[in-house]
Amino acid sequence: MLSFASYFDIKERKVSDLVWLVFGGAGAVTYLFEPPSQDVLLYVVCGIAIAIGCLRARIFGQADCLGLVALAVVFPAYDGLPVAPLVAVATPVLASICSLCYNLSCNISDLISGRLFYGIRERRHRKALAFVILHRKRRHERFVFQAQVGNRFVFCFRSETERKFAGDFEGYVSSAVPLMPFMLASLFMPLFSSL
Repeated sequence: MLSFASYFDIKERKVSDLVWLVFGGAGAVTYLFEPPSQDVLLYVVCGIAIAIGCLRARIFGQADCLGLVALAVVFPAYDGLPVAPLVAVATPVLASICSLCYNLSCNISDLISGRLFYGIRERRHRKALAFVILHRKRRHERFVFQAQVGNRFVFCFRSETERKFAGDFEGYVSSAVPLMPFMLASLFMPLFSSL
């Protein structure tokens, strides 16, 4: 389920709700054949509550929260631990680390080539912040948000679910990190750690 969703999240930045209905529905049907224990029901309810909380707080987008709900239904626990809360915590951490490393690599490359902050008029502390959370848009990037107006940075720390992608903009941007691959990675972390 998450592999399929990851493919579309990376390629199109859209995941159809049909994915969650099919997989989540199939997971729910299995409960008809073998009624879940109270612990499993608690894990499912906890996963759904966390997904709703993440959606309300705009921590995740709608598709990410629906994925968390479907995951709670399909795979509520592993080795006695609730899966959905672990995935909900690990996913943004992994995505942030990946985004930080990408921004640093782009900015170090620009620093070496002498293009870092070319034409930008900002104070040093704002440039230092931009060095870790923004980067100059690369030609191959399609899913990034504009973070520069004129010669100034625009920092947006709120959820980016309603912002439009930068398109042909050339300047500093923030990444629109697809969370589904990180959900998949955070799901496999406890599985591989027990091997």
